[in-house]
Amino acid sequence: MNCKLSKMVICLHERGFGSDFIYLEDDLLLCLQTNREFSADVVCMWLLSQVKDDLSCSYKYVYCVEAPNGLRGIMLTDGPIFAKCDSLSNSMELNDQAIIN
Repeated sequence: MNCKLSKMVICLHERGFGSDFIYLEDDLLLCLQTNREFSADVVCMWLLSQVKDDLSCSYKYVYCVEAPNGLRGIMLTDGPIFAKCDSLSNSMELNDQAIIN
């Protein structure tokens, strides 16, 4: 990972996005901390940024994820997935500049 990506992940965790998600086949997301699966139809996801990963020499897509039970976290993917929700709630302002600075 690079410095920008590391800072972004740390900042998101500090802002309440403390869980880590991975995207599975059949449009499922898995929370790594709780081992709970969520259908992509019931979670809200926002593409926050696309950041270069210096370790793999590829780009990672950084998503914010919010499950219907209130569980919030982040997901890093190698390619774009989708973004079900258009924007974060009014109480949260997350963007690439705010996260990095």
